[in-house]
Amino acid sequence: MSRPKSSGWLRTILALLASAFALNFAWEMAQGPLFADMKGLSFEVATLRCLLATFGDVAITLAAYLAVAAFARNPTWVHQAHSRGRAVAFWAIASGISVALERHAVATGRWVYGPYIGLVPVLEIGWPPAAQWALLPWAVLAITKRAG
Repeated sequence: MSRPKSSGWLRTILALLASAFALNFAWEMAQGPLFADMKGLSFEVATLRCLLATFGDVAITLAAYLAVAAFARNPTWVHQAHSRGRAVAFWAIASGISVALERHAVATGRWVYGPYIGLVPVLEIGWPPAAQWALLPWAVLAITKRAG
């Protein structure tokens, strides 16, 4: 018995959300100590801050995925054999949004880098957030593709 077609896009989106949440939450927790405004916080408060940041990361990931899906007119584009160009577009959208938000957050004091966060010169953001958005979108897509 075959599954209804609508379950394919739902499984895809759920896999995207779950993998984006898991990977970004782990990253946020790992990089948290590098931020000056995280020093001295209780584990619970620091975890809550990382959780809130993760929700933002997931929203960015979903927005980028849905933008490509709308352009492709296919919510399961990640499963197509020749989706490399769409994957690059997804990465560019997600990374672009993230860099813009990171620069704004640092400029307005929403969060403060610690002394061990070096800046990526061209982007003018810290290397851990830059690495996060250079790497994790690709991992999210790989997991999402395998889950479908």
